[in-house]
Amino acid sequence: MPALGAAILSQTQTRRRPHWPALLPRAKENAASTLYPTTTTTKKGKDVSRERFLIILLTTLSFLSYALRMNISVAAQFMMPELGFTAVQMGQIFSAFMLGYALFQVPWGIVGDRIGPHRTMSAAILIWAVTTLLTGLVSGRAASAMLGFFLLWALRFVLGIGEAAMFPIAARAAASWALPTRRASVMAFVLAGAFAGAAATGPAIAALMVGVGWRESFYVAAAITLVVGGIWHFAAPAHSTHQPSAEQPVPSVVAKGRAVSETPHPPWWDLLKNRNLQLLCVSYFLNSYVLFVFVFWLYLYLVQQRGFGVLRSGFYTALPFIVASVFCPISGFISDKLVLRLGLTWGRRSVAAVCLVGSGIFLLVGVFAHALIPALLGLSLSVGLLCSTEPAFWSTSIDLAGTNVGASGGIMNMAGNLGGVVSTAAFPIAIRWIGWTAAFGVTAGLTFAAAALWFFISVRRRTAGFDAIAGAAAAQGLAAG
Repeated sequence: MPALGAAILSQTQTRRRPHWPALLPRAKENAASTLYPTTTTTKKGKDVSRERFLIILLTTLSFLSYALRMNISVAAQFMMPELGFTAVQMGQIFSAFMLGYALFQVPWGIVGDRIGPHRTMSAAILIWAVTTLLTGLVSGRAASAMLGFFLLWALRFVLGIGEAAMFPIAARAAASWALPTRRASVMAFVLAGAFAGAAATGPAIAALMVGVGWRESFYVAAAITLVVGGIWHFAAPAHSTHQPSAEQPVPSVVAKGRAVSETPHPPWWDLLKNRNLQLLCVSYFLNSYVLFVFVFWLYLYLVQQRGFGVLRSGFYTALPFIVASVFCPISGFISDKLVLRLGLTWGRRSVAAVCLVGSGIFLLVGVFAHALIPALLGLSLSVGLLCSTEPAFWSTSIDLAGTNVGASGGIMNMAGNLGGVVSTAAFPIAIRWIGWTAAFGVTAGLTFAAAALWFFISVRRRTAGFDAIAGAAAAQGLAAG
């Protein structure tokens, strides 16, 4: 009797506590009935088509957000004499955007987690359009110059608030609408849109301003923003089914090819206690420090140290970001493929670490090279590889987030913006004290430090169920593009 009772108890415990990895072979053999009960070939095709459309839409928004961010820097030479602003005042107006952008990363992420990416992004795009339109209407000169300055400062601050939603909400959308094994690819294309914007904004906005005037260029940009925002509002799904993050408990219901979690929504501030997210933020801080060095100082380096002309330096400054816009989607695709083979931790870690180390090495090659071609090649590859880490960073922030994906992305991106603030202040001091070459050498060392931190970041603590779902997705071909 004791043996029979023990056997019955053992069977009862087994039924109550199934072991997910043990179910994985069954999931692979009959995934449609086990994990994805309503998935059919037709529906899978529709899901892929919808996902690709959303990627295009988010990438377009990313490109547009960067153009709206940078257009005033191109317009400044026309605005200052007409509005009566000094260079110092324009600098303060530029900083207003960064202030609003940095402060509202986390708030937008929290809102996106609560009401979803559809309504949140729609509200943000409306802010972009209105502030851009009003920027073209600002007047200055004489008695109204100071009023015009304060109005323009406030408009740029509010634009920064609106644009702070872009990447945390894109991460929220990737978690809500994309399979877990495709998140890096989705974020890679979205981020590539920003890098393409960095390369194209200057020439495109300058041509528009010369052709129709600086005020009219803001009106055109506002109209385009409203059109794209309207497409987003009416075409993006109003309701989305949440994808489980690696740090969530195993989902209990999986339907329609998407996992549905029954776990309660934990407070977002619990993320601040997550050691892995803390390390990710430190690594992203260093990564962004290096990126902002290229953004703000590469042009001046090419003019002052390399002796290039103004026009040539402008083209050469855009070249690394053209490379980045090509490299970034490739790195996201590779990361997602490695996740299927190596798991979440090494799938993300290997891409991030290799790209960061490669970026540091090519930065040193570019700085120490004497000939033009090796120098440009080294610097371009350095920027391209540095930007190729972005999909790994953002997909890992999703994997670590649980249900607070937007807040997690906001926290990480705020850390990155702080790295940019430190970079703009510290790098010129380094140039003055130790010179350009040594300052770039220290910057390269920061990429190696950022890479080393990845070996202490893990997203496999509670991922048994997640790995089973990913395995089933791979068996059905849902992980492939």
